[in-house]
Amino acid sequence: MTARAKFQRLEVTAALALAAGLLACAGCYDSNSTDHKPPDGEGAIVVLNNTFTKVDVFVNGTEKGGVNSGNNRAFDMTSGVYRVALTELDGNRSYAGDVDVLVSQDTVLDVTADPFNTSKYDVAITFKSP
Repeated sequence: MTARAKFQRLEVTAALALAAGLLACAGCYDSNSTDHKPPDGEGAIVVLNNTFTKVDVFVNGTEKGGVNSGNNRAFDMTSGVYRVALTELDGNRSYAGDVDVLVSQDTVLDVTADPFNTSKYDVAITFKSP
């Protein structure tokens, strides 16, 4: 077998391994999946932690609790605008921003680690009706 044929075989093997890994993980974690329904007349802030560390959640300067890696947690709130801060447990990453809470809806904060900046989170905010 020539060196070129060996290299092509290696490329095909690597491509198949990558495809198998992607297929195995397809649907592993639907980051917009939450079964939370806020109480009548309220909304909620739902933090989806798609990082490898625990994220601590602060709302208007008050610690609300942590969200473990790969999990989500809902915080029921009255409607309004809240200052949300997220910090990495024993780490450097953080996020801070104003978040709207709407009646009968989840305000979903999808948290991922910024791959280019080790001191911040990427946070995508969406609204979801339960």
